[in-house]
Amino acid sequence: MDQRPVIRLARSPLEVLLEVLNIIIIVGMVVYFLIRWWDLPSDIPIHFDGSGEADGWGNRATLLLFPIMAIVPYSIITAISRFPHTFNYPIRITEQNAPELYRLTVQMLVWLKFEIVLLFASIGVIMIRSAENGRAEGVGIFTIIAALVILGTVFGYLIYIIRRFRTPRAS
Repeated sequence: MDQRPVIRLARSPLEVLLEVLNIIIIVGMVVYFLIRWWDLPSDIPIHFDGSGEADGWGNRATLLLFPIMAIVPYSIITAISRFPHTFNYPIRITEQNAPELYRLTVQMLVWLKFEIVLLFASIGVIMIRSAENGRAEGVGIFTIIAALVILGTVFGYLIYIIRRFRTPRAS
């Protein structure tokens, strides 16, 4: 690997906003789970068929996984986003393009953290609500939309980066 510039990036207002929202969502999810904990039956639906009917049951302690599944990737992505010079890029890194390229990559990671945290918080809320009636309305379409949003973020940024930094061909 060629020597890439190491640049310390200041956070943009958008990145700060998304980080604050992430923390609010994580704390809110934990608080909501704690408030609802004693109202839940000991066994709750943990899996649903395509129509939203519960077809798998488990202990309500399963709900504790959702804050963990939000916090772990959030923490890992936060840690790795501090080293954008080590990432694998689809284009050659130069002194000229490094600042903007690193900024775009870190921005993509901040969006992905937000989407992942929101995803697991939403699934946790859906599961708590399904414990009341044994159904998870719209869980199939929610899963598809969530996957498309996350993949759309990754591929959208990737396509933008490739187009933005493509080296023009010599004529």
